[in-house]
Amino acid sequence: MRRSLRLAVGVGVLSTSLLIGAAGTARADDASTSDARALDLFEKSEVAYDAGRFADAIALLRESYALKKEPVLLYNLGRAYEGLGDIGAAADAYDAFLRAQPRTPDRGALERRIATLRRQLAEKEALKQKAAQRPARSPSVVPWVVAGFGAAGLVTGGVMGVLAGQRNADARNEPTYVGAQRLHSQAETFTKVADISFIAGGVLLAVGVVWGILDVSATKSRSVVGSAASFGTLSF
Repeated sequence: MRRSLRLAVGVGVLSTSLLIGAAGTARADDASTSDARALDLFEKSEVAYDAGRFADAIALLRESYALKKEPVLLYNLGRAYEGLGDIGAAADAYDAFLRAQPRTPDRGALERRIATLRRQLAEKEALKQKAAQRPARSPSVVPWVVAGFGAAGLVTGGVMGVLAGQRNADARNEPTYVGAQRLHSQAETFTKVADISFIAGGVLLAVGVVWGILDVSATKSRSVVGSAASFGTLSF
C-alpha cells in the first residue's frame, strides 16, 4: 500500500461513481455538480497528502465526504490523520470506513492497525495521567543560596574597601615611616580582598539570580505537562 492516497481498494469505486454522477448531468444537474465537486476535492486531497500538507488534505477530504459519502474517503482521512499525528482521529476514521465498507479485503489488516492505534492512544493517556498525578516539584533553594553568597561577597568587598580607605588615611597621619608603611601595606591587602570579593560576589549573585529564575520557570512548565488537550473524536 503506497504512500499516496490512491488506494488499490476503493479508489476505483470512488472515481467511477463520481464520474458517472458527473456524466449524468441531463438527469440531475445538482447531483452531478456535487459529484464533480467531490471528485475535484478528492484529487486535491491527494496532492496535499503527497506534499505532506496533512491538515489541508483532511479539510479537503471532509468536505468531499460531506458531498459524497464514499467509504474510501474515510480510509484516506485516517491516513491523513495518521500523518498529522492525531492517532485517535485516525482510528475513528478507520472504524467508520469499516462500518461503511464491511466486506473490504483488507479488513483484518485494518482492524489490527486500529487496535495498534488504540493501544498507542491508551499509552499516551496513561502517561499524561501519570504526569498529572506526579507531585509538583518546588523550586530549588540552591540558586538562592548561591545568590546569597554572592550578596555576602559584595558586602565583604564593601567592608574591605572601607577598611582600606581608613588604613590609607591613618598612614597619612602616621608620624613614623615604619608605621606609615605598615598601614599602607594593610590598606593594599584590604583593597585586594575588596576587589576579589566584589568580583566573586557579583558573579555569584548574577549566577544565582539567573539560575533561580530559570528554575522557577522550569518548575512552572513541568507543572502543566499533563494539561494538554486530549485527542478529539470524529463523528460520521
